[in-house]
Amino acid sequence: GGTHNPLAPPFHYFNEVFLKILEALNLKIKANLEKWGFFPKGGGKIRLFIEPSEIKTKNFLERGELKEISGLSAVSSLPLSIALRQKESLIKKIEQYNLPLRGTPEPGIRIEETKALSPGTFLFLKLIFENNLIAGFSSLGKIGKTAEKVAEEVAEELEEYWFSEKALHYYLADQIILYLALSKKPFAFTTSKITNHLLTHIWLLQKFLNLKISVNLEKKEVSLK
Repeated sequence: GGTHNPLAPPFHYFNEVFLKILEALNLKIKANLEKWGFFPKGGGKIRLFIEPSEIKTKNFLERGELKEISGLSAVSSLPLSIALRQKESLIKKIEQYNLPLRGTPEPGIRIEETKALSPGTFLFLKLIFENNLIAGFSSLGKIGKTAEKVAEEVAEELEEYWFSEKALHYYLADQIILYLALSKKPFAFTTSKITNHLLTHIWLLQKFLNLKISVNLEKKEVSLK
């Protein structure tokens, strides 16, 4: 399958952001990337290990201090110099946007040359805050798309999230609302953006689970009392 394709969260986001947040909700899921798969041929392989567990709800209202910055710039069947350009361009963009990140992300961004059926490039940046709150941003290369453009897309998502001052990136908010709602216990989180996709998801969950989930558009806060 496609472990890194433009129509779904890439494996590294799934494993290092989404599954880590589910772990904070007491869900025991581990994932191993056994083979990379880029569009169009795919051919990737992921192995999941899932243990029975009970969801425990949690609030995500504030980020707290930034504790760690890390990332990955990878290529498959392409010159390694592309991965280096992605990394260097991302660092320059972060400086250009004047993001008040503690220190520099440079030491934490790994360079990797991998093998897959299709050529591809991938750039991923992860921020870890207090209380193990995590945010992740990624972009994929394609024919005609420069390494600098890949880096720009990651930096722009990071910039939007950072200056929102909210706890969850809007992708992650939409992903974990299902698990929080299934617990049927009180929860609350703030998100960088209240999207129509999130509102539709909440509407469906209320219908299926007979819940009353509140949305404060001004505060960008979602809660179940």
